[in-house]
Amino acid sequence: MVKVRLKKVGVSEIGCFMLLESIDDSRLLPIFIGPSEAQALQSQAENDGVPRPMTHQLMRNIMDELGASIRGVRIVKLEEHTFHATLELERGGGNLCIDARPSDAVALALGAGAPIHVAAAVMNAAAVRPEDILQHDREHPEAEEDGEREESKVGTLEHAMARAVAEERYEDAARLRDVIEDQRPAEKKG
Repeated sequence: MVKVRLKKVGVSEIGCFMLLESIDDSRLLPIFIGPSEAQALQSQAENDGVPRPMTHQLMRNIMDELGASIRGVRIVKLEEHTFHATLELERGGGNLCIDARPSDAVALALGAGAPIHVAAAVMNAAAVRPEDILQHDREHPEAEEDGEREESKVGTLEHAMARAVAEERYEDAARLRDVIEDQRPAEKKG
């Protein structure tokens, strides 16, 4: 598992997103979320004191009353462009693992100060390193000049996705990630 932190919650022309950053190697994992989830995450990240509990605060209050505590959050799977997470709880000396949307799980983790982890396979499949794209551009300036690439179609798309992340165009990066996922089986057949 890769330990991450919430780097940013943003809104783009095509939707809201959260951006998770690996603590160890600065890889970035963009995940699209709903507007209400973005608002809740932003509120948790900024420790906004609201007069009445939001849904995530209510859930934490219920867990407190039931004697449960949040041990951590794990984003465990990426399947058909959908991320899956689990919320790890401890209650009465026993552990519980509850299926959750990543945005809900991260909001709860932020409020509780609990760690957030992403499965290595998910990070390898969907995260990018901004420095990789910058290094490639320095080593191969001719690829930018004449538009030619020796890479496969997927390699070109991965390059574009990494560039979008490096330029903080996260919505473009997420769209490219989805196209890459669709292209991978076709490339393996050919």
